[in-house]
Amino acid sequence: MKKTKLQKRIEKALSSLDDNKYWKWKLLPSPITLGMSNSNALGSKHFGSQTGQATWEDWEEKVKTLRPIRFFIAEELAPWIRSKYRIYITDPTYWVKCHFIPEYKYHLLDLRESKEDHMAYRYGWIDSDHKMVLALFTILNNFVKNEMPNLYCPSEEDVEADSSLMRQRGNWLEIKAIHYWYNIERKRQADIYNVLLDRWSTSRKGPDPNPETHQMWIELQKHEDRDKEKMEEMIARLLKIRGAMWT
Repeated sequence: MKKTKLQKRIEKALSSLDDNKYWKWKLLPSPITLGMSNSNALGSKHFGSQTGQATWEDWEEKVKTLRPIRFFIAEELAPWIRSKYRIYITDPTYWVKCHFIPEYKYHLLDLRESKEDHMAYRYGWIDSDHKMVLALFTILNNFVKNEMPNLYCPSEEDVEADSSLMRQRGNWLEIKAIHYWYNIERKRQADIYNVLLDRWSTSRKGPDPNPETHQMWIELQKHEDRDKEKMEEMIARLLKIRGAMWT
């Protein structure tokens, strides 16, 4: 069964504690080296009872006595340097990127729609109800484009082997379904509505009343009501799975 990216990261982080490549063990003796534990992943006195088991606090006291200078470098000087580097280098650099490089402007949401649709919103005033819809589905489109390629969708075989993956697969498929509706099916229905609107508008221009004009108006209203109901349904479905939209 394929593992998720998050599972791989967690396993790598845990395994690195027992790996000689972990930078700290090049300066200081590890818990395994000191014979304090069979694993370099120790507990802490701050998190529940650790009776009879070595903790990181025990390891620190022992290493501070055995290797005082190295302990100072690894546990006090290195964290201080990292902190100052973050404050004076990393954070300011990130601020500049987020304010001046378009792909890093995460605090802004561009509601403009595709130029391919001449009826699409591009700029200017729009009412709040329309703005809310654009915001929700812009977030969805950005997620599908930029983040969803990194998500793992369990196969049917994976779900059969591990039923706990069923929800993950269902969320993935639901996101794709809503995305397809908004970008494909919704626009197809809008094209149908526009054809009906043109026919109704043309039928009203004749010199004599057209008996079909009223029926066309009824069909227009039915189509518009269906579109509104579908939009409400999809908004509800999108909000229901928002908890799955993270990477």
